[in-house]
Amino acid sequence: MCSSDLPQDCFSCGQVIEGAAFRYTTLTRSIALLGRIDCSHRRFFDVGWTARQLPDLGGRVAVITGGNSGIGWHTAYALAAHHGRVIIACRNVDKGEAAARRIRTNVVGAKVVVRRLDLASIASVREFADEWDGPLHLLINNAGVMAPPRRASTEDGFELQFGTNHLGHYSLTGLLLP
Repeated sequence: MCSSDLPQDCFSCGQVIEGAAFRYTTLTRSIALLGRIDCSHRRFFDVGWTARQLPDLGGRVAVITGGNSGIGWHTAYALAAHHGRVIIACRNVDKGEAAARRIRTNVVGAKVVVRRLDLASIASVREFADEWDGPLHLLINNAGVMAPPRRASTEDGFELQFGTNHLGHYSLTGLLLP
């Protein structure tokens, strides 16, 4: 993580801003402003949206990769709380089942299913997609690995982080498209 006081473009209007402090983080794969920047369109952090504003998702089906922990779990929780049918697609089914139990404990009538998906294996991605039957309304490509301690490869021979975070999700999306 590093900060920079170099001129940057405003995320809202594109105007060049001198001396804005930016925080770069590859963990979230995003750039977030530290502080507020006013422009004629809006303030960057004053979006004001919360998960409470989700519509009723009854009859909708969502797949969330990596929904067993972190942001993925919170996303699965919010979708289940709004009556969506949630499929947690994760590498470790035991951890996925534990996450699903936590959701079911807190959300009455939650429809949460766990399916095995290893994004570091194109064979696993293909198996997941081949077994898919029925509609899919939301695909949330959330899972990923970050900075493995040593060079590692997927079973298909790709660098682990690139193979999992990009190629795995790209293949899954392509295979699930109608």
